[in-house]
Amino acid sequence: MERKVGEVRVRNRKRKEYRELTVGEAFFCGNRSVSQLRIQGLWLLDLGFQVGDSVKVKCEDERIIITPDDMKNIKKCNV
Repeated sequence: MERKVGEVRVRNRKRKEYRELTVGEAFFCGNRSVSQLRIQGLWLLDLGFQVGDSVKVKCEDERIIITPDDMKNIKKCNV
């Protein structure tokens, strides 16, 4: 079964509890190497993250927690 999220058709998939990603490398100010984590995929739409949404990133106890920034997203809708 498919559903439409924004302009994208999304199939109802079994949700994975964990995702395996690899920390990559990016360059800061042209020559300084820093860690980079790229998160992408239709599964983000399944979780309610839309293109252009604001998010909050919380770092604690060796964890990264990403949640929608509902206050900023509500303001965007009311503009």
